[in-house]
Amino acid sequence: AEGQYLTKMDDDDAYAPEHLENCYWSLIQGEGQLASLLPFLVHLEHADEYRLFQADELQEGVHEVTWGTGNSLFWPAETTRHIRFREFSVGSDSTFIKDVRAQGLRMVNVLPFTCVVSRRGSEGHTWKVGDDYYRDPVFSPVVAPDHPCLAWHRQWLGR
Repeated sequence: AEGQYLTKMDDDDAYAPEHLENCYWSLIQGEGQLASLLPFLVHLEHADEYRLFQADELQEGVHEVTWGTGNSLFWPAETTRHIRFREFSVGSDSTFIKDVRAQGLRMVNVLPFTCVVSRRGSEGHTWKVGDDYYRDPVFSPVVAPDHPCLAWHRQWLGR
């Protein structure tokens, strides 16, 4: 890949038009070498239900985080001069995150609402968890589908 910044996004999730700009500004504001979604929005498609997963991580503004999700990663190209994505199909994103942290590089959060992780049960996903995993009320409060920040996703779904 070429460019000043690189990204990794999952092809089965939905991204708002301003998502990459949101990632860029989170990285700059947080002075990070990697930006990842945390917390993140999950759309449980079977129930047409939105959950804010890991809501306890939601703080005002961008801040350093110790873990993140692989469905949306954003970093300066220079980060991958030292750390590479490993070539295997399952777990390469989480391994990349661990490698970045092991090198002492700063990982920052990207604020939610510009990416929605689509879940259709555990079929077809490398992370083999069912919908109930995301329904734990401690970690996943319901987000109203008419929440203004989700208008782009409802439009993307054609609703």
